[in-house]
Amino acid sequence: MKKQRILMTLTYVLACLTLFMLLFAHLALTDIFHKNESDLQMEWWAVRLTFGVIVMFVISVFATLKTISPARHTSLSAQK
Repeated sequence: MKKQRILMTLTYVLACLTLFMLLFAHLALTDIFHKNESDLQMEWWAVRLTFGVIVMFVISVFATLKTISPARHTSLSAQK
């Protein structure tokens, strides 16, 4: 039960962080597209970091679903 709570909290935090990072990625990609600066290294790092956060979020979602799913199936079968 405690593991489920930790995973759900982690998933929630990563979801909020993902939304926040997507905003920065959008701004960075806009700068990259318009080529407003000569050095776009920071913008590309923002995009890479956003991709990493999204990957961690997806892994967290699958781990949380895997943890929650068997508990739901056993409780449903116990009700029958």
